[in-house]
Amino acid sequence: IAKYKLFVFTLSAFFAGVAGVLYSYTQSRVQSASFDYNYSIEILVIVVLGGMTVNGSMISAVLITALNNILQTKLGGSFAIAKDLIYAVVLIGVMLFTWAPKAKEFRERYSLKRILGAKLSKKGDK
Repeated sequence: IAKYKLFVFTLSAFFAGVAGVLYSYTQSRVQSASFDYNYSIEILVIVVLGGMTVNGSMISAVLITALNNILQTKLGGSFAIAKDLIYAVVLIGVMLFTWAPKAKEFRERYSLKRILGAKLSKKGDK
């Protein structure tokens, strides 16, 4: 297990390095100030919202980026801090919905797979 964990960690570090090189190639100047605390929270929200799948992470990245652009244009001045508050609420909501026992019961009872499976089996019986 340790060998596979080390391999995956090395592989992910390699891809992170390649992404950093490609990012720096597209920018005329790279500064550490562009990757501040708020940006790391934004990335954390993208990863938590997207889950463990690549498709989910890509969809959440698009949604959070669109939300970021909308909030930057709509909110200005002293309301700009509300963007970070919205990210925090989304992160807390996703964590509660994912890990709370009552939320797990709700998700199992009203899962799309279960609902569609029941509807499809009713159509097949007719």
